[in-house]
Amino acid sequence: MKGVGRVFRRGSIWWIAFYHRGREIRQSSESESETQARKLLKKRMGELSSGRFIVDEEKITFEQLVVDLKNDYQVNGKRSWASVNYYLPHLRGFFGFDRAIDITPDRVKAYQSHRLREGASNATINREVATMGRMLSLRVEAGKLSRKPRFQMLAENNVRQGFLEHGDFLKVLDNLPHHLRPLIEFLYLSGWRKGEAVKLEWRDVDLNGKAVRLRIENSKNKEARILPLSGRLLEIVEQRRSARRLDCPYVFHLKGRRIKEFRKT
Repeated sequence: MKGVGRVFRRGSIWWIAFYHRGREIRQSSESESETQARKLLKKRMGELSSGRFIVDEEKITFEQLVVDLKNDYQVNGKRSWASVNYYLPHLRGFFGFDRAIDITPDRVKAYQSHRLREGASNATINREVATMGRMLSLRVEAGKLSRKPRFQMLAENNVRQGFLEHGDFLKVLDNLPHHLRPLIEFLYLSGWRKGEAVKLEWRDVDLNGKAVRLRIENSKNKEARILPLSGRLLEIVEQRRSARRLDCPYVFHLKGRRIKEFRKT
């Protein structure tokens, strides 16, 4: 009956049926209990009356959420996709066969417990859960998912520790490969992010004016900055000029190739 809905049985499983915009919608309660089916029907009727019902939201898969996330990063020009892409295999390993509606707070707590047993830090797990939350939010914003659950984050110790005294830093510097020493010292003295410094090109350097420019496209927060050069910073850039190559635009390089990842070093 239109406006009321009905329950019926297929084999041992109870189903519900109701009308949405003139079309009959049928959904399985995935239960052998008529009571559970009637509860689901009541829930759907409430969603219809409040305008929160979304057709086929129960079919949204984890992989569809991943596609939405990737598109969001590409369209908005976000630069942290590499970090997000690092989190996805862990999320996929746990939620890969889940539907979006199955990713509940309890399910996320089970994921957090799973990752803690694997030895992941609270901070890493929180970044992964935040990524999962963003994936769901994109579907909600697109009107393809009715709601995003609120996930409880793990406690983090955000107090930074382990800063090096200058003497200790010099000892570390002496033990690094020669091609990394100028870059690491530049980072130490300038406060620039690694990704900003490794992309520094000679067109950004003004030795006459004793300054280097961080272009908007290389800045994580999309803000251009000017770094005055003096003292040891100026010496580093001047020394790099002596190692400049016509076939390489970068200030810091290894045999003409831009330095990228050096965590293991």
